Amino acid sequence: MEHPARPSIADCPECPALKATWWEATIEGDPFKAGDALVAVRRHWRSHMAEGTLG
Repeated sequence: MEHPARPSIADCPECPALKATWWEATIEGDPFKAGDALVAVRRHWRSHMAEGTLG
């Protein structure tokens, strides 16, 4: 069973939301919340890399 193709990183609706969450946590000064958000951003970005959908 094939999985539907992920959108490219430029067309991904999740990328901006994840980055915004990280920025908000960073501005609030909560290092734990910012750390968790950064991990989520990186995992999501790696999923684009793994599937070749960076461009």
